[in-house]
Amino acid sequence: MTNIEEQQTRRAFPRYPAYKDSGVEWLGQIPAHWEVKRLKFVVSFHGGGTPSKDNLNYWNGDIPWVSPKDMKAESITDTEDHITGDAVADSATRVIQPGAVLIVVRSGILRHSLPVAINIRPVALNQDMKALIPNRSLEASYLKYLIAGHQSTLLVQWRKEGATVESIEHEPLVNTSCPFPSPLEQKAITDFLDRETAKIDALVAKKERLIQLLQEKRTALISHAVTKGVDLSVPMKNSSIEWPGAIPAHWQVSRLKILTSFVTSGSRGWAEHYSDDGAIFLRIGNLSRTSIDPDLRDIQYVSPPQGAEQERTRVQRDDVLISITAYIRAVAVVADDIGEAYVNQHICRHARVKVSLLRDGLGIVFSRESGSSSFASRSMEERRTG
Repeated sequence: MTNIEEQQTRRAFPRYPAYKDSGVEWLGQIPAHWEVKRLKFVVSFHGGGTPSKDNLNYWNGDIPWVSPKDMKAESITDTEDHITGDAVADSATRVIQPGAVLIVVRSGILRHSLPVAINIRPVALNQDMKALIPNRSLEASYLKYLIAGHQSTLLVQWRKEGATVESIEHEPLVNTSCPFPSPLEQKAITDFLDRETAKIDALVAKKERLIQLLQEKRTALISHAVTKGVDLSVPMKNSSIEWPGAIPAHWQVSRLKILTSFVTSGSRGWAEHYSDDGAIFLRIGNLSRTSIDPDLRDIQYVSPPQGAEQERTRVQRDDVLISITAYIRAVAVVADDIGEAYVNQHICRHARVKVSLLRDGLGIVFSRESGSSSFASRSMEERRTG
């Protein structure tokens, strides 16, 4: 939170009669009647475990088994995986009763965020999770909001340095000093936050729905333009291809192999060539289903090996890139300002697509559920005039 945001937030709340120094650097001043305690004095900590995957009697039971992939909401009502009572009896996991604060303690997500939630029903945990069970003086929701609101600071304090996978160290966690008002005041604070965050969530949902509708409209607009044209008065003909149907009578139908120099996928095993700078190594995360521009916000760099493999996988201007595993139908069209870049094995490179093919159109064709290897194309003159 910036200083301006903090000042605005403070002005939104009435001031308490008196404040005191908390003695904790990241907390600063707190209301004078609040207490500061270490978590270990108000919370009990419980980890989890993974039952043997070889024993089928342990799996597909009726006990939700929480792992980091389930921590996508503030309340846990169900999970992707479930275990049986035998699994609980024979492994390191245990049943956590409703009302615990669950946090992720080992996962790559801890690089940037700290998922926290409360279980609404009895659950078990895997070894990458930890349950914080409050005593009677602490509201679980208050602790959840406390962690969520200060996750950036707490991650710095709790995260284990030098670990292969990001993880939280137990001792810094349990010895964290936190502010605690009375249980009655905690309840008033959490009730307030429940109401206000619900209003914000509702506004976010409306904005997300609007964005979704605009993206659908954009896709429909491009799809129609590249398969029907923009002049509704021209005569049409049957394309003999199911998914575009009728196309303008003066358009041609061509196979993809005629429109590209060659088609290839990227290289395997280039992890050993990763570097802190150098050439861009494009991965599926750099492709999108809603834009044909490469997403370069998260870039991996490489020092590519010399030779034919380097030349084959280096992208050029007007290449069309398509995801071929996992996140299927993501696309990107290479512009001339990307610099030296290569694709990994999960991306198919359609090399140097001929300029007679509409750039936006090829991207949208590849992202369609019903796309195929034949395309209706317009002349260069039509591209200029629209």
